[in-house]
Amino acid sequence: MALRANLPQEALALTRDERRLEALLHKAQQHVAALRLTLPLADNAWEAYRRVLEIGPHTQQAKEAMKAIADRYGDLARASAKDGDFEEGLRLVALGLRVAPKHSGLNALQIQIQDVLQAQPSASER
Repeated sequence: MALRANLPQEALALTRDERRLEALLHKAQQHVAALRLTLPLADNAWEAYRRVLEIGPHTQQAKEAMKAIADRYGDLARASAKDGDFEEGLRLVALGLRVAPKHSGLNALQIQIQDVLQAQPSASER
């Protein structure tokens, strides 16, 4: 404890931030494992990784995890579209774009699904 008393305030703050980062990263990983990617609101992987990036904006692990979350939504959206559930596919794409708005794969997938939906006859045309 005497050693801590001699540490400068900046070093103490750094160790506090490092501990917070580690705890948030662990919590985010638990959320991902449970597929709590963006829901429930305020207690999910996306929110935990966002908090990590607020504390440590250059935390590569969090940046990669955010992309992985968006990628996972893309996989889920493609599976829904393949099963013919295009509305669900669009909903999943929208969740992924909330995490990574510039995700080129999700943006392209959104256009593809919208094109399919527009090409389908509406209920009144059937």
